[in-house]
Amino acid sequence: MRHVVVGDHVSFFGGWGVDGLVEATALSMLHPTLPVRTSVYLLVLRHPVVVARNLSTRAPGRLVLGVGIGGEDRDEVRAYGVNPSARGRGGRDRTVRRRLGSRHDRVWCGLGDDRPSATAAVSRAMEGLYGLPFERFARYVPCGTPGDVAESLRGYVDAGCRTFNLLAQSAEPSTIPAAGGEVRRLLVDA
Repeated sequence: MRHVVVGDHVSFFGGWGVDGLVEATALSMLHPTLPVRTSVYLLVLRHPVVVARNLSTRAPGRLVLGVGIGGEDRDEVRAYGVNPSARGRGGRDRTVRRRLGSRHDRVWCGLGDDRPSATAAVSRAMEGLYGLPFERFARYVPCGTPGDVAESLRGYVDAGCRTFNLLAQSAEPSTIPAAGGEVRRLLVDA
């Protein structure tokens, strides 16, 4: 096992929740070297200075913070006084990134010979996991050939992201490692 991943929700679909940093801390205490990742920590619902302080004291060198703005449950965001339509503009992730130098992002993507087959693969996986229609996610999910996906991720690279955790889906799962490697090559060599 290379690492463990924890989720984060403060009040998901009626109140369920686990604080990702608390869970990551607990897991990091169970093993002295195993890396722990949050996927995805809802930074928009927390004060960035408090988060930065908490991160500086937890599992030094072993914690990777995956940051997101939520989306599946708009009421979770509203419960914290955040407008769901404007939650991505808050800039809180930039505050923490400046303080910690973080340059990571988690991205669902569909890889295939063409966009329709890649989109079909990732939509099945996401609809199965989230129980929501793929149309709710489609504009955030790059799909297609490795070139298509790399082009979609270029804006993240230009904004400073240096590491992607691709949650890649494909009609032919055995092709994902090579396709993911090609996405990497296209992003690094460009």
